Amino acid sequence: MSKIVIIDDNTLIAKLYEANLMAEGHTVKVAFDGAAGLQLVREFKPDVVLLDLMIPEMSGVEIIKELRKEAEFNELPILAYSGGDEEVLNAAREAGASSIISKKESSLKEILKHLNELLLPDGQWHFTPSLNNEAVNEIQKEEKKILPLNERVLIVEDDELIVMIVKNIVEKAGYQVVVARDGREAYRILTNDADFAAGIFDVHVPYIEGPDLLRHMRTEKRLMKIPVMIMTTEEDIKAQLDSLSAGAAVFLKKPIERGTFEALFMGLISKKLA
Repeated sequence: MSKIVIIDDNTLIAKLYEANLMAEGHTVKVAFDGAAGLQLVREFKPDVVLLDLMIPEMSGVEIIKELRKEAEFNELPILAYSGGDEEVLNAAREAGASSIISKKESSLKEILKHLNELLLPDGQWHFTPSLNNEAVNEIQKEEKKILPLNERVLIVEDDELIVMIVKNIVEKAGYQVVVARDGREAYRILTNDADFAAGIFDVHVPYIEGPDLLRHMRTEKRLMKIPVMIMTTEEDIKAQLDSLSAGAAVFLKKPIERGTFEALFMGLISKKLA
């Protein structure tokens, strides 16, 4: 398997990439700013770099330029991505990025898929062209063909506004939604039905809290493979650690930012599809 460095200042997105890649057997290191990322590449000497172009301390384009000056990293495969305009992407291409992807046109799942296409079993690298609009549309068409439209997602949340937002996003992705307003109701549902593509739980719901419900799921073979996202408004790191130790695949702080949630949700679903 390969050594991969991820450089991205969005902690949730970086950790999601890391979890997916480590699950496939890769060794992964993460940096959350440009200066730390450049140092990590020099020390870790990865087989590939997954690089966000819009990062603090040192931009992704500057990192590419610095690495291309060094003989050791002159041909290092760098998959660069950004939600910025075409000018940013062109600058990365001119600096020497191996492949460029626009986050505006590609989901998190597609970026991971594109990275995995570079990782061949024999350790050799295959450089694919950047995803243009036509290529992205073709990928989306293929994904729609295999999307399990009849699969369902269990939402455990007592805030009606959050339920409405999450339900809208999940249904637009092609999944049916089952809503439980408290942990006891969710427990009853799961006792009789394990056919869910994923779960999205709030930390604090009445009767049985989200992490406790998740711990129960991890003790039952028919439930343990359902990936779960835990959400909370709390800033306390204890809530995050408790959720992750319970087995959460993703932890998300409210309020919900739609783009981030959509990306995290598709990553969550991919864990079930894998």
